[in-house]
Amino acid sequence: MKSQNDPKLKVLLVGPYPPPYGGIAMTVFVLRHYLRAQDLCEVVVLDIGERRRETIDECLPAKGLFDYLWKVLRFALHGYTIHLETNGHNL
Repeated sequence: MKSQNDPKLKVLLVGPYPPPYGGIAMTVFVLRHYLRAQDLCEVVVLDIGERRRETIDECLPAKGLFDYLWKVLRFALHGYTIHLETNGHNL
């Protein structure tokens, strides 16, 4: 069991985020809300979905390939565990 002095686990969820609602986007949505409700870790979402260039309060947009790579690298260097949700048909 962690004491209050132990740092929280930090997780970067990478995947599509609603809208649109369905499939993998809902998995990321539900996982984010579950982890936050349990107060298990610090959670940040990097949206790589269809509407990734739009501003959504609950996540960071991936505005292109280099922006995506930079954000993943930056979070990894800051001790985040990277969790990717995708369907395998993505580049």
